[in-house]
Amino acid sequence: MKTFFTFKIAVLSSILVSFLVLPTFGLEGWRYYILSVGGDPGFIGSLANGISLVTDLLCISSSMGFVLLGRRVGNKLLTISSAIIVAFGIVLVLANLVMMVVPSIYLYENVLVSVVVLILVGVLGILFGIGLLQGKGKIGVYATPAGILSIIVGGTFVFYFTATLGMLLAPPLMLLEVLILDRAAQKYES
Repeated sequence: MKTFFTFKIAVLSSILVSFLVLPTFGLEGWRYYILSVGGDPGFIGSLANGISLVTDLLCISSSMGFVLLGRRVGNKLLTISSAIIVAFGIVLVLANLVMMVVPSIYLYENVLVSVVVLILVGVLGILFGIGLLQGKGKIGVYATPAGILSIIVGGTFVFYFTATLGMLLAPPLMLLEVLILDRAAQKYES
């Protein structure tokens, strides 16, 4: 069955996300700091919303690559965890759109919302990592290190105060994800 979405699109999306993830985290942190001291984030808030929106859309596209890969290799956990990541990404895109349209609404200013988002991201990362480990024979040599790193990064997000460590470990994980998707593109789309 031929679909519009391909592994090559997922590879490109993953590459772009790997360059945007740290600036996105940095801008969100800067905006949060400005708000915490009673300031108006203005341009920083708008820039953070825009970059977060683009990053979330690219993450959805990248995760769709893992939905395809999970289906291709018969890995239900990888397929389901990736599909849930896609659905969660859509929710984040909608939240970003609301924050762009109504700048006075900043959902992540609420610590409870931030904690819940981080916990969900962490749990999904752990499940995704287990899915990668389950498919290591069919996915390739990068599945094991990516699976282990995804579990570690996910674990750091589950515990709110270690999330900064997870943010620093996310780029190497994303590089491994790019390599996995690139191998899938070479194998299934050549």
